[in-house]
Amino acid sequence: MSAVGSSVSSAASFPSRLAADRSVFPHQYNCVQDQVLLVGLEPAAQAQASFLDERALAPGTQGAWFAFDAVAKAAQALGGAPQGYIFHVGHCGSTLLSRLVAEATHSAALREPLPLRTLAMDKAEGPGGLLGLDAFARRLSLFERLWARGEKPVVVKATSICTDLADVVDRNAERVFAYQPPDVHLAVVLAGANALMDLRGFAQLRYRRLAGLCDLGVLSGFSAGMLAALTWLAETSAAARSGGKLSLFNFEAFLKDPAPALDAACRALGFQPSPDDVARAVSGPIMTSYSKATEHAYDAALREQVIAQSRRENVAEIKAGMVWLEGLARENAPLADLLNRFS
Repeated sequence: MSAVGSSVSSAASFPSRLAADRSVFPHQYNCVQDQVLLVGLEPAAQAQASFLDERALAPGTQGAWFAFDAVAKAAQALGGAPQGYIFHVGHCGSTLLSRLVAEATHSAALREPLPLRTLAMDKAEGPGGLLGLDAFARRLSLFERLWARGEKPVVVKATSICTDLADVVDRNAERVFAYQPPDVHLAVVLAGANALMDLRGFAQLRYRRLAGLCDLGVLSGFSAGMLAALTWLAETSAAARSGGKLSLFNFEAFLKDPAPALDAACRALGFQPSPDDVARAVSGPIMTSYSKATEHAYDAALREQVIAQSRRENVAEIKAGMVWLEGLARENAPLADLLNRFS
């Protein structure tokens, strides 16, 4: 929150502007204090951001914390909800999909808004969560109504730990789940320079979500490859529990034939894109740049090089992760079905 400007007085009018002014953005939610951080962030900046966390804020961004009840009262006249959600296993092209959907359908995109992550973390605590069912529903509904402001339909791309929310978001919102096979996922995740730090960040949360399904072993003994497998298993199992509510998007299949896969994803999200719009989206610059940092060139060929290099450099960890997954599947029929379905 260091990027938020210190001038609270200039942000004092934010609640009164909330219903009509999309540049007043609900940036964070604090479960402990039951407060919402409202910041000044132009809609164009919201749509461009790869992550709607602190990185979306510029030095001097104005913002202030307000009680949830005060924000809810200011937004009580608002209705609606996002058109759809993109859930995913992480590192599987979900940001690229989000940008392509927005381009092909002329919709608005919000990527990884922090309140959704906060709510997912509270839900993962089960009975130990700070929010009861009613309070949780009221807070999620508020953020959904705030995200849906504006003339364009909105598609929210969730953080990778949020798939457990697929069953509790607005019932009218369409939902897509982006994934890649586990061996590819392990190679992609382990290729990052900060792979272990990233994997450990939400490892406990993922472990808690899966602990009731089978005996996972002791988390402190997990290698990097096993932690990478844990990320894949936690999100695909959440997607499977959602039943038919989530339309599947296989990123590997998309790369082989982008246009029909993008068209199917757009339609799953409730849009009817024209063939020309889909063709323009997949043939344009979005497909040739790194989606999380669009100033860098990146395409399917470079991704294949990164995966091949990771398979060489991380062969032992990839094997460890796959052996762990396959061992669980031998002892648990639902996990065996999961491994077959998403492989």
